[in-house]
Amino acid sequence: MDTVLATQDDAPLIILHDLLSNKKQWSSIGKTINNLSKRAVITVDLRNHGKSPHTRSNTYEEMTADLQKLLQKLSIEKAYFLGHGIGGKATMCTALLAPEAVAGMMIIDISPASSPKQFQDLYAEILTSMKEIKFKSGSTLVTAKSEAKKILKNSKFDDLTVDVILSNIVLKTHNIVGWSCNLDVLIKYFHYVVSFPKNLKGKIYYGPTIFIGGQLSEFLP
Repeated sequence: MDTVLATQDDAPLIILHDLLSNKKQWSSIGKTINNLSKRAVITVDLRNHGKSPHTRSNTYEEMTADLQKLLQKLSIEKAYFLGHGIGGKATMCTALLAPEAVAGMMIIDISPASSPKQFQDLYAEILTSMKEIKFKSGSTLVTAKSEAKKILKNSKFDDLTVDVILSNIVLKTHNIVGWSCNLDVLIKYFHYVVSFPKNLKGKIYYGPTIFIGGQLSEFLP
């Protein structure tokens, strides 16, 4: 979790990243929002991503519980949420299960109503390609990323996608190269990630909400 302190007491903004992304990729935007709004901005690594704990499961209900614990730890009663991709779904789930904690939300490039085939196919291929990458014992971080990049280029992913994947390669305990994300659990729970909790059907969030999507986005029907 990275926090940028604000100069006023307005509800803070919590930013949640997309699948295989992490809080660092939102750090610059978070600082810009803080500078313009003077609002506290908190970028968060979702479970099984970045520096957050690796767990045995990865559901949106659990992400909501994680966020509630974070708010309690930081003594925050209510916050605004900005969620991209699965971060958007985690935000929507939180708004439906704990509306008292959500002052408002902005959802970027994702829908609760459908899961486009492009989203499922792309990330299924990405996760499969990541699983096939084997890190050599004693390999340096630079070498590991270089070798992984060659493999990923053969999969015909665009440069942005490759960069996101490579951002998950880090030096772990004892300087061993590995994935920062919990790849096996993300693969195991992939069908949950690309869907939306059915038990939330009929629940309504009445707070301020805005959806933003790129004109050419394949993730919004």
